[in-house]
Amino acid sequence: MKTHTSFPFARIITLFVLWLTVTYLFAGGIWLSWLGGSPFYIVMALLLGLFTCLYQYQRSSCLWLYAFILFTTLIWSLSESGTDFWSLAPRVDILFLFGLWFLTPWSTRQFTASGSGKTVITIALIAILTVMFYSISHDPQQIK
Repeated sequence: MKTHTSFPFARIITLFVLWLTVTYLFAGGIWLSWLGGSPFYIVMALLLGLFTCLYQYQRSSCLWLYAFILFTTLIWSLSESGTDFWSLAPRVDILFLFGLWFLTPWSTRQFTASGSGKTVITIALIAILTVMFYSISHDPQQIK
């Protein structure tokens, strides 16, 4: 009887979407930097590429790296746009959704000892949600 301890289809789709995201962020980051913008997207694409390589080889350390990516993105987003919801949302949206996906058993079941990495990702996602809920209720552009 064959057991389904891993979900290769989900993993293949996840890797495909991750590599597309890395490519998009890297190309967009180069373009933005060329226009005089922040090089953060280039750095983020490189970190996400490293994460994707670790994920591809089923290293549980990739979850710690992803938590670092989430925290770094949150700090950068707050430094760039403050607590303006409409400026924060595009900076954290796709990374937040990936973070939710990495908490599911389909995405990381094949990893050993992934519990602590998932806990750190959960903390990072809660921090992002807290900032986003605060930014919705304290709009700096609201006319009083």
